[in-house]
Order: sequence, then C-alpha cells, then structure tokens
Amino acid sequence: MGKQEKQEKREKQENHQPQEQPAFDGERQWAEKMESFHLPRWEDLPELELYMDQVVAFLEKVFAPLSQGEGEAITPAMINNYVKLRLIPKPEKKRYTRRHMACLVTITLLKQVLTISEIREGILVHTRQEGSGPKAYDDFCRELERSFRTVCGRILPETSRGPLCGEAGCEAGGEAWHEAWCKEDEEMAMVRMATLSLACKLAARKSLQIRKALQEEAIQQEQKQKQEQEEAEEKNQKNSREEQTSSGGNGEEQHE
Repeated sequence: MGKQEKQEKREKQENHQPQEQPAFDGERQWAEKMESFHLPRWEDLPELELYMDQVVAFLEKVFAPLSQGEGEAITPAMINNYVKLRLIPKPEKKRYTRRHMACLVTITLLKQVLTISEIREGILVHTRQEGSGPKAYDDFCRELERSFRTVCGRILPETSRGPLCGEAGCEAGGEAWHEAWCKEDEEMAMVRMATLSLACKLAARKSLQIRKALQEEAIQQEQKQKQEQEEAEEKNQKNSREEQTSSGGNGEEQHE
C-alpha cells in the first residue's frame, strides 16, 4: 500500500469516527447543571405585591436555567390570558401576590406537557386533596427537582440514582429514601408523573439540540474539506499545465 493510499484510508477512518463522545459530554454538562436546579419555595417568593413588569422580570430569572432557546417562557399577554381563563385570580389593583406567583410558576412549567384544560383540572384535583397555598406549591417544587435528579441520574451513572426516587442511595440500600419517595403519598402520583414528563421532555429536547448541532458541524467540516481538496486539485492542475507549457517552449528553443 502506497503512502497516498494509507493517507486516504486514515482520513476515511477519522471521518467515520462516531460522534457519541461529544454528544455525551454536552448532555453530561446539561445534567450536571440541572441536578442542582432549584425552584423558589413559597417563602422565597416576593412578599410585597408586584406589578406586571416586576412579575415578568422575576419569573424570567426563575425559568432561565430551563431555557432552551424556544422563546419567552412568560409574557404579560400570557398572564392576562391565564386571568381570563380563571387559572389564576384577578390581581387586586393590578398587583400580584405570592399566590399569583406560585400559580404562574406551576402553570408555566406544566403547560409544556399538559394542556391548559388539563392543568385547570389537575389544579382542582390536587388542591382538593392537598389544599391550596404554601404546602401544595412547595410539594410541586420538590417533585420537579426530584424528577430532574431522576432524569439526570440516567445521564450521570456515577451518581447512583434510584429508578424512581431520584435520590442518592435508593438502589444502594437506602430504605429510608425508598420508603419516603417511592412508596409514600400516593396522592402525589399525578404531580410526580407530570414533573417526570417535563424533566424527560427537556432532557430529550436538549439531547436533540446537541446532536443536531454536532451533525451540522460535521457537515460544514466535510464541505470545507471538500472545497479545500477541490481548490488544491485545481491548483495542482494549473501548475501542471504551466510546467507543460514551459517544457514545450524550452524544447522548441533547443530544436532551433
């Protein structure tokens, strides 16, 4: 096998290397970030009543870690629409309370996996079971954070997350966690399934974005290499023609 053939074989092997490692690295970085995702609890929500622009500014910060470039998570028009649909109470003198903020956090997240009608029905069912206010909201926050840890545990195997609980140690004999998360409070099953759906959806969407970007980068690189190769071949052909012309001229001079 000649030197040129060896070089071509090596280039083919490099071009056909799987892209799993870069993709996995990107997913891993996202999972490490989302493992520590935290929603503000009831006591963390603004105590003072806020106007619309203040509400939007606060919620944008809350949802920023979840953003995947799909547009604004919350807008004044959305909030007004939720009021019209009676998903949230009407503000008093255009000012929004903690209860409004808690409802907006919950609705904005759940609408990614449930319809508005399903959210309305789910809120009614859940509040009948658990009551409304701080406890119901804080329970939702904890469930979502646990769901993210569960999903991230599938991407970060060394964390040894349990199959459902999302808490360290469940598979490794952590019976306390297993009892507390996997078996207790069956009334929370509806919320748990919704939050797991959201965490899985965001993970799948992020994985798709990462792999699509890698494929596009590989295509651009391939096109660039092809263009450079064509330019090099064209240059070689031009040099070859010039050499032939020069050799032909020298031969005629010698013949004379």
